[in-house]
Amino acid sequence: MLVITTIGLVGVVILFLSGASNTMMFQANNAYLQACERNLQSSGLNWAKENIKNKNTQDFNDIITLDVNDLNILHSSLKAKITNPEEELYEVQIDTTCGRAKLNLKTSETFKL
Repeated sequence: MLVITTIGLVGVVILFLSGASNTMMFQANNAYLQACERNLQSSGLNWAKENIKNKNTQDFNDIITLDVNDLNILHSSLKAKITNPEEELYEVQIDTTCGRAKLNLKTSETFKL
């Protein structure tokens, strides 16, 4: 009887630890994706600032897909669009996607430069 009770108790403990482990993994993946999103947005903003500074106007009003291979972020993409200025105020729309495990994070933000 003692052995059966011990096996049941060990099963309950393993079930609890498995649930806690899954929660920790979800939170870690979510934090990783948010960090990747910030890196992608920062890269897009730097690209836009450089194009605005150099007056590279042929890319304005077009959605440009940027190469993110050097960032080593798996399953990610970055698209940016610079709109024409109104009184030297540019708007940059940055669309990012990144994924890890079963989580996917897709964002679209507009920044004024």
